[in-house]
Amino acid sequence: MQQIEADPANCLVWNIVSQWYEGKSCAFCRKPIGPLHHVDHAPALLGPDFKTAEWREFRPEQLPEVFARYQAVCWNCHVAETFRRVHPELIVDRPAESRRIM
Repeated sequence: MQQIEADPANCLVWNIVSQWYEGKSCAFCRKPIGPLHHVDHAPALLGPDFKTAEWREFRPEQLPEVFARYQAVCWNCHVAETFRRVHPELIVDRPAESRRIM
């Protein structure tokens, strides 16, 4: 992580992560992830256990295995799903209504 903070543009880990997210869409909202930027919130990952996690939570040597088993998730959906998991008592799911066209 010190390498990323010191020189993020030339960090091998950053390049691997950036290339993996390239062309991917969010597993929840289906919006394109887009190019990664060092100053933006980083996208997350959806694991086989259906929990989201930030890629920074994994050691660099774990990333190839993680990328083989996980799906891409945008930052907004990661925050929403984390809140849903941590505070289920505060969530109200409502059935989707068909939109009316006037």
